Amino acid sequence: MATKEYFVPSEEVMTTIVLPTIIFCIGMVVAMLVGINKCKQWELDKIVEMRRTRRVLQRITARLREKNFKTIQNVRNMRKRAAAAKAAAKMTENQGAPPIYSTQQQAV
Repeated sequence: MATKEYFVPSEEVMTTIVLPTIIFCIGMVVAMLVGINKCKQWELDKIVEMRRTRRVLQRITARLREKNFKTIQNVRNMRKRAAAAKAAAKMTENQGAPPIYSTQQQAV
C-alpha cells in the first residue's frame, strides 16, 4: 500500500491566514457567549423591575381602596346622621304644643 501524503501548508500561510482565522473564530464564540450572558442578565433585570413595579401598583391600589372605603363609610354615616336629625326635627314638630293665640288676645 502506498502511503498517503497530506498537504501541509507553509509556515507563511499558517501565520497569515490560518491562525488569525482560528483566533477570530474563538473571539466570535467568546463574544457570543458574553452577549448571551448579557441578554440573560438584561431579561432578569427586566423581570425584577416588572415585579417591583407590580408590587408598587398593588400597594398603591390597596391604599386607594382603603381610602375609598373610609370615604364611603364617612358619607354613609353623614347621611344617616342627617336622616336621623331630619326625623328628630319632624318628631318635635309633630309633637309640639298647639300654637298660642297671643296676638288675638292682645287685640281684644
